[in-house]
Amino acid sequence: LPEKLTYIGEYAFAGSGLQSISLNGEIEEIKQGTFSNCKDLASISLPKSVCKIGYAAFESCILLKEIFLP
Repeated sequence: LPEKLTYIGEYAFAGSGLQSISLNGEIEEIKQGTFSNCKDLASISLPKSVCKIGYAAFESCILLKEIFLP
């Protein structure tokens, strides 16, 4: 993802086959449903700049076991 990105849009990765993701840069907001139905997503690392996570951002992420926060 581009470093100057300040948010990830609604349902941007919904239903994708992501297994893990490490976000960096200047992301301040994860919008509604961004990672919903990512059934293989097991871990995510968020940057310290994140201050808002939208409704159902991780809905139905049944394997999600780790969220790393700074």
